[in-house]
Amino acid sequence: MRARLVSRDIKQIDLDINRTYRDHLAFRRRYDLKQQSLFNVLAAYAMYNTEVGYCQGMSQIAALFLMYMDEEDAFWCLHALLNLWIQQPHPLVLNKKVAALVFSSMRPSSASPSSCFPGIVR
Repeated sequence: MRARLVSRDIKQIDLDINRTYRDHLAFRRRYDLKQQSLFNVLAAYAMYNTEVGYCQGMSQIAALFLMYMDEEDAFWCLHALLNLWIQQPHPLVLNKKVAALVFSSMRPSSASPSSCFPGIVR
């Protein structure tokens, strides 16, 4: 069952990556380095949080993070952002099921909402 859900997410991620920031130099070429990084971040998140999986719109956010940081930091900032939205729901929430989830733990390092979004989260 879990493999089928992840497989569905992987297919959708692959489709959405090619639609993400198509005019940006870093994401223009299919399967180029940044598109591979974007795939890695989104696939890892879908497997990390199988209850949410992949939701349309996550690729835009993760790609923006990847413009400024490496894959690992982008992954944890995506996690922190989604966790922040869950704690303080906002009208721009990606998906209703994201708003319903509450994560029990964060990575015990630098990727917290306040470190990913300084000045926004105190």
